[in-house]
Amino acid sequence: GTMLLLTSLWCFIASSLAFQASDWNGVWASLYPTKTCLDTAKAVVESGKNVTVIKITGTISVPAGKITWKGDFNDTSYQFVIGYGQVAQAGFVDPEWLPLIAVMESVDRIITFADPSRPSSSSNTWNSKAYYRWFEVCSASSEGHSP
Repeated sequence: GTMLLLTSLWCFIASSLAFQASDWNGVWASLYPTKTCLDTAKAVVESGKNVTVIKITGTISVPAGKITWKGDFNDTSYQFVIGYGQVAQAGFVDPEWLPLIAVMESVDRIITFADPSRPSSSSNTWNSKAYYRWFEVCSASSEGHSP
């Protein structure tokens, strides 16, 4: 449908960009609907082949210290990661992994979205998110609270 067409168009436009595996390393922030400020996560490239992103501040559903998403580079441009994102009910109940694609749009921005080529049998879906290089840390008083 429309999402697949837009995804294909974005991948075509972005395919001319090239990055290094190390560009993915660092602390990233994304706004989640269950937080009053940005949630932060640390990305680590392992052996130049894959990325693991671990929550620093956490959310109501996936707490600090847990993997939020992970995957493998799909080519040597280091722009695309094919992987899985972790979702759960509040309190980290019934966690599961959903197929996703992560795209490095620039060295300061990563976008993740559900992978339409790998449908999930789950009733949950990975919500598209933009991650930005870290610039704000949530205070302890705002963690896990809805706005």
